Amino acid sequence: MINEAGMSAEELEQQHKRREFIFMQRDALEKAQADGWAEGKAEGVQTGEALALQRLLHKRFGALSAEILHRITTASVAQIDDWLDRVLGAASLEEVFHEARH
Repeated sequence: MINEAGMSAEELEQQHKRREFIFMQRDALEKAQADGWAEGKAEGVQTGEALALQRLLHKRFGALSAEILHRITTASVAQIDDWLDRVLGAASLEEVFHEARH
């Protein structure tokens, strides 16, 4: 059977499947883009907080060792937030980075 567009049922079905595929690809691309934006934003927050912590530590305690810089740059945002909370009240770098023992 041929419809008004002059396409057979098989051709219509193929066209329908192509449209579904295109919509699936578009949805996947939009999700990947959104995930990329979220990941980039999280990395930006971590980088910004790490730089702020480094600046405060340097102003308060002087030059920072490579070990301390590595700890800061590889830390989670939550860990950096903990260190930022401690930096102004700490008498030394050790107090800032001291991990509470449970």
